[in-house]
Amino acid sequence: TRSMPVFGTSRHAVAALSSLTRISGDRQPRLRMGTCARSMASKPPTAIVMMNMGGPSSLDEVQPFLTRLFTDHQIMQMPFQSTIGQMIAKRRSPKIRDQYAEIGGRSPIAQWTEAQGKMMVEYLDKASPATAPHKAYTAFRYATPLTEVALEEMKKDGVERAVAFSQFPQWSCTTTGSSLNELWRQLTSMGMADSIR
Repeated sequence: TRSMPVFGTSRHAVAALSSLTRISGDRQPRLRMGTCARSMASKPPTAIVMMNMGGPSSLDEVQPFLTRLFTDHQIMQMPFQSTIGQMIAKRRSPKIRDQYAEIGGRSPIAQWTEAQGKMMVEYLDKASPATAPHKAYTAFRYATPLTEVALEEMKKDGVERAVAFSQFPQWSCTTTGSSLNELWRQLTSMGMADSIR
C-alpha cells in the first residue's frame, strides 16, 4: 500500500505543527513588516488542514450528514451498507433534527473550527516566518465543507506544503483514520497527490 507523502499521520500532527515553530531557529522570532511581509504575500500558503467529523450547518443537512456517517465502512461494516445506511439515516433524522433545532438549528463546530484555525495561523505566522504565510482549511468528514471542498480551495491557492491536523482527541480508525483515508482518496482522485508535500 502506498504511503501518504503529503501529510503526516495524525499522531504526529501536533509534532508537525510544533516543528513549524522551530524551522527559523529562533525561539522567539520577530516578524518585520517590510521585505518579510512582501515575501509572505508572494508565495502560496502553508496549509493547515483542520480535520474533524463536522456537523450539520442547517436542519436540512441533518439527513445528508447522517447518511455519510452510516455509509462509512470505517464507522461500521454491514451487508448492503449503502442501502441500509441510508435507511438508518432517514429513520433517525427527525429525532436528530429536533435536537439540533433546540440548539439553534445547526452544529457550532464549523464556527469554532474556523475561529481556532484563524488563531492558529496568526500564531504560526509570527512563530515560524520561514513557513509563512499559513492558512487554515476546514475539511469535515461528514458535513460541509467536505474534504474535497478544502482541497479545491488549496488547489486554487497553489498550496505546495500542508499539515493534516486532526481535531479528534484520540487516535481511532473510525475518526482520524477515516478522515486521513478520505483525504488520501480525494488527493488521488483530484490529481493532487504528488503536488503537495
